[in-house]
Amino acid sequence: MAPMPTNPTPSNSGLERLVAQAKEDLAGRLAIDVAQIDLVEIEPVTWPDGSLGCPQPGMRYIQVPQDGALILLAVEGRVYEYHSGGGRDPFLCELKPLAPKPVITPIDIVPPGSGDE
Repeated sequence: MAPMPTNPTPSNSGLERLVAQAKEDLAGRLAIDVAQIDLVEIEPVTWPDGSLGCPQPGMRYIQVPQDGALILLAVEGRVYEYHSGGGRDPFLCELKPLAPKPVITPIDIVPPGSGDE
């Protein structure tokens, strides 16, 4: 596995602010110092809808493109994906798996009049 590039420099102060917010959030979640978090990548993104690239099952989202950012942070080789946009602060995108659909067991149905009479 190739080493991850780290610590790119955000190109403007708005992006720097988003990175700082994302790092603070991740540090709090992991109970670590912000200095232990590496910035892997940040890029401006236009998300296709109000889910900001992180749709959750059962939720509905405004179907309008949203300008935002994708922020990738790393701690000890694990990458954390933060999304922002639509005036929302960066948030950790943790896609929740869809609930499994119930399995319907087929049963044999005998039509009336087809049995032994």
